[in-house]
Amino acid sequence: ITLGFSRLAVSMISSMQVFVQPQMLTGGGPGNATLPIVQFIYNQGFKFQELGLAAAAAWILFAIIIAITAAQFGVQKKWVHYEH
Repeated sequence: ITLGFSRLAVSMISSMQVFVQPQMLTGGGPGNATLPIVQFIYNQGFKFQELGLAAAAAWILFAIIIAITAAQFGVQKKWVHYEH
């Protein structure tokens, strides 16, 4: 069961950190429709030199990942049943 939690947590984190596929396929798409937060951070930091905005967005991404991981960790206790 712990392996399932680990797999779920890692896949959620990986899905939030996707960068290469949208960048190569659409570059953010029409009207930034397919712009993930990691690509937004990259664009703000390196393309537009808005380092403060990029840093703030990175902290928001960090907070979202921590919140989802904490929620999954809390719910995981309901998935595991130990017999004494």
